[in-house]
Amino acid sequence: LESLMLLQEHERSVTDTRVPASDAVAKGCFAYLQRDCRIKQGKILIGLIDKRYAGFVAYCFEASDNCNEVADYKRYALISSICVHPEFRHQGLGQKLLQAAEDHIRSTGFIGRLRIWAVANNTLATSAYMRFGFKPEEIVFEKKLT
Repeated sequence: LESLMLLQEHERSVTDTRVPASDAVAKGCFAYLQRDCRIKQGKILIGLIDKRYAGFVAYCFEASDNCNEVADYKRYALISSICVHPEFRHQGLGQKLLQAAEDHIRSTGFIGRLRIWAVANNTLATSAYMRFGFKPEEIVFEKKLT
């Protein structure tokens, strides 16, 4: 749960759309990840360094029913969450977690697209994702109405 709280606080530092981290929020997020993985045939993979928890990555399979998309765009694997504990950042663990998720997804026989979402201002995440080979595909623009 500590990693989910750290992730929440980091995202909160780059966007005003996140609530403050707390045990309750972390437990809710973890329950959501578990439920999403169970329903959508996903997994939560744990990263260890020297037998110590260092981070996690969660993925699931998604499908879109959007009528204007080509068939191979509609079914995709989604990395729904990834977090590296601050103590283990900048050691390549994020890339290893992404690779482990991709390898696990491929081992299921899935052939298609792999997606990951990021908060636009989270440059730490977006630069890591692009180093791994992800590229921006669709961008959501938002305007706050007050």
